[in-house]
Amino acid sequence: MQVTHVRPKRSLGQHFLVDPNVAQKIVRAFAPQPVDTVVEIGPGQGALTGLLASKVRRLVAVELDRSLAAALAARFRDVAGVTILEADFLKVELAAVAPAGGRVRVIGNIPYNISGPLIFRVLEQASVVQDMMLMLQKEVALRVVAQPGSKQYGPLAVHSHLLAEVRLLFQVSPQVFRPRPQVDSAIVHWRFRASPLFVVDDYAFFTQFVRAAFGQRRKVLRNALSRVCDRSTLAALQEPVLACRAEQLSLEELVRLSNRLARDAQGMNIGTGQDRGGNSPQPQAG
Repeated sequence: MQVTHVRPKRSLGQHFLVDPNVAQKIVRAFAPQPVDTVVEIGPGQGALTGLLASKVRRLVAVELDRSLAAALAARFRDVAGVTILEADFLKVELAAVAPAGGRVRVIGNIPYNISGPLIFRVLEQASVVQDMMLMLQKEVALRVVAQPGSKQYGPLAVHSHLLAEVRLLFQVSPQVFRPRPQVDSAIVHWRFRASPLFVVDDYAFFTQFVRAAFGQRRKVLRNALSRVCDRSTLAALQEPVLACRAEQLSLEELVRLSNRLARDAQGMNIGTGQDRGGNSPQPQAG
């Protein structure tokens, strides 16, 4: 049973999943387990919430819409282990939800107009996240899983691949939503790594580095990176990859270049973080 008396709000980018078969397919792919603590982003009318509630130890559904949150709270009032949290997910600390010494699993049919910030918010908290499955606009999904050399390759892909194994699972038709979006959708799954794929010396700098590198995609890195490094430093640096565009570099090459530039404090116009090696990164949308 879903909440049906609340109208979708365009201002919040709401498109409710109304096809029970698709909801079942998503939950089967997510494979919830009795020991799991699951955080659902934007439960909406509860299409996924109702399927997850009986399958996991604890379910925290984070809903910004006051009317929807109230309706869901009433529906799940007597269901053990289910919490409806009326809040902005961008302000939620997942560590406060995670079990002691454990991690959470994240799932959601998220508003497409803020999908980037929502994804980066989870990536910021990667150390307490086991995995994540999101319904995204297909265009955004392709950007998440993109590989070097493609036009879609950028900050979303760089940070996602650094922290997780990422897969596009399947596409979803607009017909299964109310109201119907004007775009196709896709399900993407992140399985977070125990540690980043490559060691980043300074995550604060790496975030700025990636944003600058892809911020002016037509420029070679020697020019694009002038936003975060002195031009004289870049001119003197004997790095062949600086003659390439950011999308041409592998993740390993991007990390290696960032580490080298971060070590040269005199070559930076921005402050770098004090965090060195091994701690969770703090990527930001950009």
